[in-house]
Amino acid sequence: MNLQHRLNYLEKRALNFKKKLDACQGQRLFIGLLLFASWILSAVFPNYIALQVFAFFVGPAIFIFFAKKSRNFKRHLGDLKELHHFFERQHLRSQGLPLNQSEESSLEEFKPSKDSYLINDLDLFANHSLFRLLDETFTLDGKEKLTNLMLQNEVSHKVIKQRQQQTKNLSRFHWKLARLILVGRQSGLQLSKNLLKDFVSREIIEKSFYRDFAILVVLFALSVGSLTGLLSGVLASAKLPIYLFPALHFFYFLYASQQLKGGLSRATDISQHLSVLLPVFKKIEEPHFIDSFKDLLAKTKDLSPSKKLKSFEFIISALSVQAHPLVYILLNGVLPWSFFFTFLLEKRRKEILETIDTSMDELSQLEASASLALLYKYQTQTFPELTDEPILEFNEIYHPLIEKTQVVANDFTFDSSTHLNLITGSNMAGKSTFLRTVGVNHILMQMGAPVFAKSYKSFPFFLISSIRVSDSLESGFSYFYAEVLRLKQILETTKNQKNTFYLIDEIFRGTNNRERYLGSLSLIQALAESSAKGFISTHDLELTHIADKNSKVKNVHFKDEVSKEKLVFTYKIQSGPCLTTNALKIMTQAGLPIQD
Repeated sequence: MNLQHRLNYLEKRALNFKKKLDACQGQRLFIGLLLFASWILSAVFPNYIALQVFAFFVGPAIFIFFAKKSRNFKRHLGDLKELHHFFERQHLRSQGLPLNQSEESSLEEFKPSKDSYLINDLDLFANHSLFRLLDETFTLDGKEKLTNLMLQNEVSHKVIKQRQQQTKNLSRFHWKLARLILVGRQSGLQLSKNLLKDFVSREIIEKSFYRDFAILVVLFALSVGSLTGLLSGVLASAKLPIYLFPALHFFYFLYASQQLKGGLSRATDISQHLSVLLPVFKKIEEPHFIDSFKDLLAKTKDLSPSKKLKSFEFIISALSVQAHPLVYILLNGVLPWSFFFTFLLEKRRKEILETIDTSMDELSQLEASASLALLYKYQTQTFPELTDEPILEFNEIYHPLIEKTQVVANDFTFDSSTHLNLITGSNMAGKSTFLRTVGVNHILMQMGAPVFAKSYKSFPFFLISSIRVSDSLESGFSYFYAEVLRLKQILETTKNQKNTFYLIDEIFRGTNNRERYLGSLSLIQALAESSAKGFISTHDLELTHIADKNSKVKNVHFKDEVSKEKLVFTYKIQSGPCLTTNALKIMTQAGLPIQD
């Protein structure tokens, strides 16, 4: 079943369950009205046994049945809607289309902690970006893990191959991963490990708690002992009043109980943050689930965080008697109830604090790895072939963020003897898109993910770029100076970093023709003589003559054609320099007053 058919199927299922839900809610309303009427009639006609039985036994049972049925329908309808969102994301991605607005909100809350020129140059983070193409995480730590994978440069052959194998293995359990993602997203889990640790690290008890708890336990034991001894006759001759120790216990509790109010408030705050984790870890710890991912969740399996979280919630529910003053006073007057459960709560808090680091780390790693596995399942199945020689070769490569009806694939071979490919071509012919296509697919390769090509063979280069340079009011840098600094950094990197691969778009576009040509000539010659490899695009056709004198430089180009007085772009990279320009044609078509 393809993605569109699956979406249609889920829409029909959701519509069917919506009808069942509406019918069930109507039946529940009818039973509720009937039950209310039976209560009134039973008061008017108390001698009708059948009416009494319906009003107080049969009617409430039927109402509860329809209430539970309605709740189950509503929960299943929510699952279907979330599942529809999941497959809608996969479908839109497979077509190169941006995600819906509802899927974009979480990115506004997440900013990558790392900074890199690649982020802006290759559109790694935006509403329609590589991050959006991959992201199936539901925690901030998961997003951070995925980001670190994207920005991790210079990855070894061994690590990439291990990641590729892991991606293939995880894709076999794509349905289990999808179910976990549904649970995570329904939980609204937009928390980070550090934020959770900050809340859980807050102590629930005061400094005097253990002293007061010990005194209450002793008084309770004495109370029980005195009552037991009196009943057995052992203390029959004692002159101590029977109520002495229970009274001391009661009054000491009243004295010490003030410290419990703040502790319960802090515990409730902690519980509200931990409660969103419970359904996620319950899902993870299901035997059929955790056994499928035992390599990634080995420590979580031993720690069983869901049991600790459930225990924490249970203890808080036991302490909720504080909301009922009479029950609270009577219960604690007899037993050290609140102190005992507060003691258990503090103990459980410490256990959770000790395990949260490990559990959240393994969860976030699973999220990031799942994103790659689902990319392999639903988007592309081409894994790169890693080479020992510094070469780059691909067939039918394309940019995954361009709509599939418009995207044009390209073939290219960057052999070991060539150091620099100089790209010339007309405006809007596809030079910048080609550079980003190479960059995005290279990042996917280093992540251990499949790439968007029919075949892809490459060395794991260290990637650097200068594609989208901007001026800076804060730093006082003009566009040209910002570009100069970026290119200087690239040149220094090629000297200090082995196996560098650079992507440079429209070199020195921010200055006049003569100085741009001289600066570009010098930089191209310097890069060609380095051990690095890369692409440089330019509009200066005079630079193509460098290849006549330097065998390490090769000319390639994109061209346009005129058909029926309109510009037509092939978006296909071809050998040799570009022989045509189109700037004046574009200006004329746009309506500018261009003179012949």
